[in-house]
Amino acid sequence: MRRTERLRVLVSLHDAHPELVEDLVVLDRRLRAERMRMLATIGLAVLRIRAPAPVTQPAAEALPERPQTPTDVPDDLAARKARLLDRIG
Repeated sequence: MRRTERLRVLVSLHDAHPELVEDLVVLDRRLRAERMRMLATIGLAVLRIRAPAPVTQPAAEALPERPQTPTDVPDDLAARKARLLDRIG
């Protein structure tokens, strides 16, 4: 089993993130820490999901013919999004 160490993190919030400040100021001090842990976990999951896949073909062949726009989302991604949205309610 891997031994874990306790980490102490100091977070300074300012006017650049007013929605986060508004969310946290109403919470008890201990609940703020739990809220930040939860938000960090969600952020990490999002970053891991959006991580680019390794390129398995030469770079010249990997480039699309033209840049995709938000309306060019492939059907399989749209279907996956719909399934995920159905799961969360």
